[in-house]
Amino acid sequence: MPAWTLSEARAKLDEWKLAETKVAEGQAYAIAGRAMTRANLAEIRQTIQFYSNLIDKLERPGGGIRIRTGVPA
Repeated sequence: MPAWTLSEARAKLDEWKLAETKVAEGQAYAIAGRAMTRANLAEIRQTIQFYSNLIDKLERPGGGIRIRTGVPA
């Protein structure tokens, strides 16, 4: 059984896409002498790809389980 359900994976993907948008709007800024740097955009994009792949896998018939058969030589 996968660690995430399809609905959980979709929710996480939505969260990470929102994070990507926030980072793209401004990676770093300063207000009243205090500086803030957002998360690493490359890491966010890798995580988005992870959840996209997970959703694709979970949406396959059989939950992404592949059964292969072979005949010994």
